[in-house]
Amino acid sequence: RRRRTDRVPFDFSWGFTPPALDRFRQRTGHHDPDEYFGTDTRIVRLGPTRLATDFSAYHGDLPPGTRLDEWGTGHQPTSSDEADHQHLDGFVYPMHGCSTPRDAAAYPLPDLEADYRYEPVAQAIAAIHDRGLAALAAIDCTVFEVAWYLRGMEALLMDMLEAPAFVDDLFDALLAF
Repeated sequence: RRRRTDRVPFDFSWGFTPPALDRFRQRTGHHDPDEYFGTDTRIVRLGPTRLATDFSAYHGDLPPGTRLDEWGTGHQPTSSDEADHQHLDGFVYPMHGCSTPRDAAAYPLPDLEADYRYEPVAQAIAAIHDRGLAALAAIDCTVFEVAWYLRGMEALLMDMLEAPAFVDDLFDALLAF
């Protein structure tokens, strides 16, 4: 509105890690930290994908409790012993066995540009604004982070030295988004 703000917005944006959210729920009896603490913002995301991509060619047997996201990256819950020391899930990298530019070009990427994924966005923003809150759009990760989640940090850094054509093609495919 081009007016001076009355305060710096209070915001959690990315939420709590699973272990911190569990502790929050146990201590407060509430489910939603944004509502509990009265944050000024809410994140709006694309609607879910309708693709049912088969990533089995990129994964062997997955550890119990692992879920795959729309990029094919496996997410493993941390154990209670590890939970206080990690801010991310354990990852299972789908492109760990890939090494050629052809592998990078052939990897199935999500349908981030599909119109149906944007249909719920305007309504979600309006509902947030109706509550007097600011709506935030979010890109979950940078190109580097997405490549890391697909390939693995160590492998990606080694690829930059040993397989630069693979990295170029992988980054080019991700940059298309």
